[in-house]
Amino acid sequence: PAPVAGACAAGDAVCFCKAKGNAAGTWADKAVSCAKYFECVDATRSFYRACPAGLRYNEVGKFCNWAAQVAC
Repeated sequence: PAPVAGACAAGDAVCFCKAKGNAAGTWADKAVSCAKYFECVDATRSFYRACPAGLRYNEVGKFCNWAAQVAC
């Protein structure tokens, strides 16, 4: 069975993407106040990326934005 995203170790993009069914997309890491995000490309490529200092990942717009502008 696929892992559950909440059961993955912090920042484990491979586990997180597998839990998402290896669907392509990006998701904010709410455990770190959206300062980082997961990028799932396919079953073999997954990344854990960080926004520049002071910015947070906006899942709707798919970009890093000022913290005050992001609902996390």
